[in-house]
Amino acid sequence: ATHHRCARHHLDAEHITHSSPTERRTSSMALSVFARAAGRIPVAQHVRTLSSTASTLGDSQPVFKAMIMLKRNDEISREDFEEWWLTQHRGLALKLPGLKKYAVNIVQVKEGDAEPMYDGVAELWFNSEEDLFAAYTTEIGAAVAEDSMAKVVKRDRLLTHEHVFQP
Repeated sequence: ATHHRCARHHLDAEHITHSSPTERRTSSMALSVFARAAGRIPVAQHVRTLSSTASTLGDSQPVFKAMIMLKRNDEISREDFEEWWLTQHRGLALKLPGLKKYAVNIVQVKEGDAEPMYDGVAELWFNSEEDLFAAYTTEIGAAVAEDSMAKVVKRDRLLTHEHVFQP
């Protein structure tokens, strides 16, 4: 069973849904790895685990994706945050073992717009959830998490199986 809960467009912290006891154990271990890697500030957890088998466009496409939503801290401008994310942090993230694809989505804000809940979303594709969590147990994984936590006040994650459809 999959469950998604929102309150005023804000993802609830520590809400995890699983379809089996095995998924519960696997995700609990993996979340503790993320928590140790992030370390310095409380990190809201929102995990969506799907029980279905993911569809892909071809055998070589990864099926497991982590979407990591970041909110910059007040000490960094929106422009400097974007520059950091697209250069320094990207360089570290691309070194994660087992990473198949990496995308950064920067929220566009026009003058007069309300402050967005997040400044952007990173998408990290791996062949499996296990590959994602193994990557974050490495030295480079710890460096990626530490680099991120130095720039943000909030980091929420969605762990998904991606289903891609072409029109």
